[in-house]
Amino acid sequence: MIDPWFDPIQYSYLPGTIFGTTIGLWGALMGCLCGYRTLFAWLIISGCLLLAASIILLILGIIALKTGQPYGIWYAFLLPGIQGSFMLPFFLWLLRSRRLHIELNAMMAEDLRDVSR
Repeated sequence: MIDPWFDPIQYSYLPGTIFGTTIGLWGALMGCLCGYRTLFAWLIISGCLLLAASIILLILGIIALKTGQPYGIWYAFLLPGIQGSFMLPFFLWLLRSRRLHIELNAMMAEDLRDVSR
């Protein structure tokens, strides 16, 4: 049997906990800051970086599974990698559509101001 990368009993909770907390905080920031035009680019870039991190975790999980690592090691990388790879594209689409909705509302409000004058 191959040597484990780390002790799965003590450290297997770390990848999922750190990644899940980071995505949760990013989601809270996304909800609070998507209305600000200057921070929208930061939200998109950080979301793409989180998506890249989830793909890296997914690849690490597949490598760990193929090399015969114990369950606590490959599962710790594979689960957050799969979840992030499926959820983050939807969140990025949601962020973009919410920003588009905010821009359209601003344009309609501007049109109503022009009509009332």
